[in-house]
Amino acid sequence: MADRADLGPGPTHCGRPRHRSRARPWQPRGRRRHPRTTNRALQPGSRAARTPRALPHRERTVRRRSRDPHHRGRGTPHRRRAAPPRRADRPRSPRHRLLRTGPRPRTGSHRPRRKHAHRLPGRAHRRTARQRPRQRGASLRHRQPARLPGEPAAPRSHRGDAVRPPTRIVAPVLLICLATTTAGATDPPSTPDGPLVVPRAAVAADHPLASRIGVEVLQAGGNAADAAVAVGLALGVVNAFASGIGGGGFLLWRGHEDTTVRALDFREVAPACATEDMFVVDGEVDRQRALFSPHAVAVPGEVAGWWALHEAHGRLPWADVVAPAVSLARDGFTVGELLPFRLQRFERLRQAPSVTALYLREDGEWVEQGDTLTLPELGRALASIADEGPDVFYRGWIAQDIVNTLRDEGGCMTLEDLAAYSPRWVDPVVTPYREYTVYGMSSPSSSGIVLGAALRFLERFELRRLAWEDAITAHLILQALTHAFADRASFHGDDRFVDVPWPALVAPERINGMHRLWNPARIHDAETYGWTPEEAADEGTSHFSIIDEDGNSIAVTVTVNTSFGSLIRTPESGIFLNNEMNDFSGQPGTPNIFGLIGTRANAIAPGKAPLSSMSPLIVERDGELVGTLGGSGGPRIISGTLLVFLQVADFDRDVWHAVTTPRLHHQWMPFVAYVEEDGPHGWIDGTPHFGYEVQVQRFGNAVQAIWTHPDGWQAMSDPRKRGAPAGY
Repeated sequence: MADRADLGPGPTHCGRPRHRSRARPWQPRGRRRHPRTTNRALQPGSRAARTPRALPHRERTVRRRSRDPHHRGRGTPHRRRAAPPRRADRPRSPRHRLLRTGPRPRTGSHRPRRKHAHRLPGRAHRRTARQRPRQRGASLRHRQPARLPGEPAAPRSHRGDAVRPPTRIVAPVLLICLATTTAGATDPPSTPDGPLVVPRAAVAADHPLASRIGVEVLQAGGNAADAAVAVGLALGVVNAFASGIGGGGFLLWRGHEDTTVRALDFREVAPACATEDMFVVDGEVDRQRALFSPHAVAVPGEVAGWWALHEAHGRLPWADVVAPAVSLARDGFTVGELLPFRLQRFERLRQAPSVTALYLREDGEWVEQGDTLTLPELGRALASIADEGPDVFYRGWIAQDIVNTLRDEGGCMTLEDLAAYSPRWVDPVVTPYREYTVYGMSSPSSSGIVLGAALRFLERFELRRLAWEDAITAHLILQALTHAFADRASFHGDDRFVDVPWPALVAPERINGMHRLWNPARIHDAETYGWTPEEAADEGTSHFSIIDEDGNSIAVTVTVNTSFGSLIRTPESGIFLNNEMNDFSGQPGTPNIFGLIGTRANAIAPGKAPLSSMSPLIVERDGELVGTLGGSGGPRIISGTLLVFLQVADFDRDVWHAVTTPRLHHQWMPFVAYVEEDGPHGWIDGTPHFGYEVQVQRFGNAVQAIWTHPDGWQAMSDPRKRGAPAGY
């Protein structure tokens, strides 16, 4: 495709010179907007900021009919306020008429004029046709952009708007030639089962077996807490690359009787031997040491987290909720579609004996979909946990197996580190957004504060008046994420070790400062959004949501960080150990594996938990539960959950379309806007005109969600991770 900047100066139509004598497509009646008029609704400091429209401003005009009975035009527009004269405003003689055939198109449904439009198939050629004078004052709002060579036809967006950046920063040719949405670009990818609507209870996990196990526990008399333990442990068996008892996580719980939302932090913590510069070699961070060495392993917290949840809210016996995972590991399970894909994707896994010993077949190929796989060592460990509880993991033979494995590899974790671990119940971050109340995770997860700041920024704009595919919609969301992630890099950390000023980060004064930097036409440089740090794609995460028939709800996100964590597996217990130490700022001012930059607030310290992006959410409306959601994918978890929630809350989409629609992401540093493949052209081609560097990528982050429905609950597991919900 030719660069639109090379189409040449002067008025053109999709690269071809447009002569004044050529007939132009008829335009519907409307009001003209001057291209240099700023949108006061997009400027929070103005009077219109109280109810900003986030739409291109249109000047009000009053039109008077010409007194000339022979004049066939609409007359001269008389503006209520002065505007710079333009060539387009000059009077035109009646000879400039549009030659067209067929009935007058309805407003908002005009199609580009076809070549030889008067010679339609099956119709006799007509040398004369109804003529209509060109209406110079007509609005361009409903004009459908023409198709560039080699591009599919562009379907119309929500309100008939041509998705485009503001006129003031784009040449007029772009408004005419830019095809904003490709056919099928926003159509959700097909899923095996489609949306699931159930009347009583639902489980949305990123593996079908795990979702079915959760439903079986609920039908056996368990509640959402019992099902969460069973689903989480099962995911550690069938998707061991993403989570397992060698990792940790976060969860939010909301009961039916006591509707107070509680948050459980069972994140991994650094061992006592950890030091701030433990990964610095010759003045630089050694990535291999920070990712795939025994020093990358933090003290696991998942088993303690499941036990704490079950003790507080469980109904069934502990052994009963652990039993399904034991059966999967011992008796075997059918390999799904995602595991072979992950094994083939990363070449480094072939150099990891811990992985090849389990997943490489005798013919030298990875296991394939449909194969039966058993994990006997892991099954033995899970059986011991079912019988003895978490003590066997933190003080028994499993703890000794972990310590011995790391010591043999050169690590320094001790039995005392494991015995000292304990999860903690904390207060969630509460964010009011329009008629909703959003509950997010607090420190050491950054998600609740980042999402809260982004939502408070966006709440001042009337997003319902925009089309989701518009470039201005992407610009607003990207700016909200950029501000919030810049604050994340500067201030966030484990609040047990550093003072995280999270109330100030979402306070009206801070949001006002973000709005003062808002520019509807351009972005700023990176330093404008955050301070320069001090100098000195999450591959392994799972999320699931559960709502039981009593109305209890839970959102859980668990992880081992990257795929198979540190690639270290304990020989006797078969546990893949995490590499969460990489989530610390190994050297303040340098990025980690996900490109996230941190300061000393996230520096390594003994017993400290690294900063996280895991984003379990519970949402209420007018005090009633309406949904629960969360995702996987490193820092893109935050943007993914934000986009899904915005589509449901502001764009009247159901959860199925919200989950499957292409996404975008910005995390301040690197200073790049990422757009998912098959994203709208308004995002891909429109956002660069705001100054963004855009990279189109395949997104691996997945979102699982359950949302209220007139017939009960609608559950959705993201097809990006080949999940499937279940319910009854």
